[in-house]
Amino acid sequence: MSVTNTPARLSLFFLLAFNCCVTAVAEEDYGCTDYAEGMAERIKAILGPSYAGADNAAPLEDNLEKLQALTTLAGHCSAAARSIESHGPDRQRNIYEWHSINQWLARLVGAVSLSLTGKADRPWQDEYILIAEVYEFEP
Repeated sequence: MSVTNTPARLSLFFLLAFNCCVTAVAEEDYGCTDYAEGMAERIKAILGPSYAGADNAAPLEDNLEKLQALTTLAGHCSAAARSIESHGPDRQRNIYEWHSINQWLARLVGAVSLSLTGKADRPWQDEYILIAEVYEFEP
């Protein structure tokens, strides 16, 4: 084996390995839909009872874990929307909407987390209200 071909072989190996990984991730189903439909309802289902002060509301710590899982899902869906496997006339809209909900969820997770640690300068409810206004649902 020639030493001079080693960098070229390594480059080819890494290119093939990367392609296999990207294909595997693109084919995995995370339950993503077009246009991030349903995410606002899921946020409301998680935080709505706590916001309303309902007696059956889950503890805020449990809600934070659920929101973090939702944020992970939104991140996967955002990446899937950008993948080379994603096609269609509304591709850019789909990318934008997943990116947007991903950012809103990150803000909300941050607000809830800071509220739990007592380091928040505003209550998490303020962030929740903003999301309710943007995604047009009753808090």
